[in-house]
Amino acid sequence: MSLILSFLVLITAVLWFVIGSKGSWFVKFIFITVAIFVALGTSYSLENLKGWPTTETIPDKFQVYWVVIDEPNKKSGDVGGIYMWLGDRSETSDDFVWQDPFRKFLIEDFDKPRAFEIPYDFDLHMNLDAMLPIFKAGIGVGGELEKKIDTSEQTPMGNFVFYPLPPSSPPDKNQMRDDN
Repeated sequence: MSLILSFLVLITAVLWFVIGSKGSWFVKFIFITVAIFVALGTSYSLENLKGWPTTETIPDKFQVYWVVIDEPNKKSGDVGGIYMWLGDRSETSDDFVWQDPFRKFLIEDFDKPRAFEIPYDFDLHMNLDAMLPIFKAGIGVGGELEKKIDTSEQTPMGNFVFYPLPPSSPPDKNQMRDDN
């Protein structure tokens, strides 16, 4: 918050001098427009500077790279959490950029894994514990989020479904020779 506030004070001071100075209003208009876009881009990009994990919505289909489970502690009052490193495998992962153009400021590369923080849930904890031997064996794990709406709070909820991914195979050498 202090970074945004200091940036706004700086931009306001610079614009004050630009508007008050002599010169072409067209050049001033371009400078003011660029300053506004820089301010908006900075405010949208600050979420990435805070570090991971994010509490944004989890993609509908994903690949799980690893999980860390922080169990609640009644003595210390810690509510716990589940941290999942996921890669977006949904079919709409590229389409949402057109729906929200400023979204591109938030994520540089949609194919790289991202850490998500989920409130602690005992059932999800047990499902992930069952998948740990698969992770440790080096087998890929995929997942889907079956969304539903909780009408009491109007917050998106969902059930996680995990499954082992089929092993990847090297490309057929004969087909590669035929393509050349």
